[in-house]
Amino acid sequence: MAEIYEKGIVVLPKSMRDALKMIPGTKITFRLENDGIKVVPATNVFEEMEKLRNVMANHSQSDIMGMIQESEKKRAGELMKNVH
Repeated sequence: MAEIYEKGIVVLPKSMRDALKMIPGTKITFRLENDGIKVVPATNVFEEMEKLRNVMANHSQSDIMGMIQESEKKRAGELMKNVH
């Protein structure tokens, strides 16, 4: 159990910090879930770049460009739904 202190400060239990390999200075993200709040380590940009590199290594440049264009079309469609 944790307590919310003044200014919204919450101390994560040591067992949780250890399990997630969180050290002082670790950046975290709060996500609102249906049944509460999820606290996760912030995404490490280098890990994300490594994942992207792995995806790119398994596809041709043409395939990657097609994926980017499809993603842009999908995003544009989502944005247009919100414009009324």
